[in-house]
Amino acid sequence: MPERIHMSHEEFLAQMKARALEVILQAQRGDIGLLLAVREVHGILWGLAELEKTPKSADLLLLKGVSSECDEWPLGSERLFWAPASLQAKDEQIDRYTAKVRDEVFQAFVRISDDLNGYNKLPG
Repeated sequence: MPERIHMSHEEFLAQMKARALEVILQAQRGDIGLLLAVREVHGILWGLAELEKTPKSADLLLLKGVSSECDEWPLGSERLFWAPASLQAKDEQIDRYTAKVRDEVFQAFVRISDDLNGYNKLPG
């Protein structure tokens, strides 16, 4: 997460908005896992009241619920510390859950992107 040193609050919000949009785009392109993207976007939006109010509350609740379901799974850099056999078992669970929520999450990401892009109080 970027540092706020020498940055106005508006610049910081614009940077976080851009980060959320970039993570959504990465997920849409398949560059990062969908559940990791949910975890990251939820963290950005939930942590900043100005951005949290921008997307529809149903979409935020979806991200919160999906993120919560993923708490026990190694989705990011923590995978480096897991044994291969354990990862294989968790990956099967991750794949099943991803298939279950994929369409709904991608639809929410489209709406969230539209909402963030339409939020005129944030530059960028």
